Amino acid sequence: MPDDTPLHDISHRKLVSLLVTARGDEDVPEWILNDESQRGTLEEALHSVQARAALRMNGKDLIRSMENSRCLPLGCTKIDEMLQGGLLEGHLMEVFGDAGTGKTQLCHTAAAVTASRGERVIYIDTGNSFRASRLVSIIGNVSNTAFRRAEDALDCVTVLNVHRMDDLLHEMQQALKTSTPSMIIIDCLGSLVAPTLGGVAYDAGHDVLSRMAMHLKRIAAEHHVAVLVTNYTIGGEYGQPSGHLSSEDDAFYMKRAALGDTWVGQPHVRLQLVMHQDDTSHHQGSSRARRAFLHQSTNMPSGACVDFDIY
Repeated sequence: MPDDTPLHDISHRKLVSLLVTARGDEDVPEWILNDESQRGTLEEALHSVQARAALRMNGKDLIRSMENSRCLPLGCTKIDEMLQGGLLEGHLMEVFGDAGTGKTQLCHTAAAVTASRGERVIYIDTGNSFRASRLVSIIGNVSNTAFRRAEDALDCVTVLNVHRMDDLLHEMQQALKTSTPSMIIIDCLGSLVAPTLGGVAYDAGHDVLSRMAMHLKRIAAEHHVAVLVTNYTIGGEYGQPSGHLSSEDDAFYMKRAALGDTWVGQPHVRLQLVMHQDDTSHHQGSSRARRAFLHQSTNMPSGACVDFDIY
């Protein structure tokens, strides 16, 4: 079977054979071979096995992978400098923060800068926040003789409107059949996943989230693509990251990313955007400015922060 053959296009028995081979099992009960009602479970099991296999590598492979990966700029100079160039191909990055802190603007800027180089972007919009006119405006700000015209750059961006968790992987996989992107953007993953995490299905929801994170990292690794997702924040009052308040206040006031502990360790890079008071303003009173905190990174020390502006 060709590697890119969709699972739904192969027979049930062939699907079982692939799963047995992938897992190294010797025997499978005959009732599973013949029971078509088990197909969905088998497909999910095979996806999970393939995802785990794609993420396995030794230290030598990991170093080689990082050395051979480009760093894709996000289009915000200060953040790109803090990240030593931007987001690495093959990596999953989370940007989280309150509404109005610049998450969607950063997604638009990253898409515009990438598309302006003639590289393809898959932009998954879960909240109807994508604006083509915004992309054109950003491209106009960053364009030079090496960049394409705005209309050419827009042709490099595939926009998918996804509003159900169940549709996310399917839509991405379909888009990857006809496109070879440098970057995949999901704005906002948090709002898409959150409805599955509450109520009586709490454990099942976090299991789905864990598998989703694994699939996103598999896609990043297999397609050598940078994956950027956004998430919202919960808790706290002041929006300050941990370590920037007194110890007794820290736990209560700290803003943290939604989706819980199941998600926290999944991204290669985690970046929090906040609004803060800029008391150095020369105008009367103080102004609100944006600040980015690096919470987690697999290839650089965490804890850095920068003030930034975006288009």
